[in-house]
Amino acid sequence: MSELKWQIDHDDARFLDSIRYYGGEAAMHKIRGRTGLSRGKANHRFNKLENLGLIDITYQPYKSQEEKVAHLTGDAKYEIERGLLDGLAQSPDDDDTSDVLSEVKALREDVQQAEHRINVLNATIEELRTDIDGLQDYVFDWTEFAEKYLLAIRGVLESSVDGLDDFNDCLRDYD
Repeated sequence: MSELKWQIDHDDARFLDSIRYYGGEAAMHKIRGRTGLSRGKANHRFNKLENLGLIDITYQPYKSQEEKVAHLTGDAKYEIERGLLDGLAQSPDDDDTSDVLSEVKALREDVQQAEHRINVLNATIEELRTDIDGLQDYVFDWTEFAEKYLLAIRGVLESSVDGLDDFNDCLRDYD
């Protein structure tokens, strides 16, 4: 095994293990969900592990912004096969249970955010329904108003009467 074993700490190993867990490629939110790392600590691991040549970084759209995605390099896969992460399972302060709990916590947060968005959308839909009802009333009232004037104009044209007085008389007749 190379000297990389001495250059990575426990959180680096958990970070790499979470990428491996997701098939060699994982987005920031998945890594954070699996490891429980804060955004700052996860960003630090992205930079450190990229500088060590263990991951490549790309970006993908996520929640209306760009999110980092870590990809294990060939060197990382080779080092992992040679035992780079072997001490991870033996660590007394980390096991699969804490990883699963971190993942559940992250999923709960995602569900809460989704519920909040749904509530906002439902409120917006109700506001739109109210606006549409008001618009329908306005259109109905306007149509009645316009129809009255169109009938008055038609009456004037049909009677072949010239002059504004006759038009006004017709308007009064349709009130």
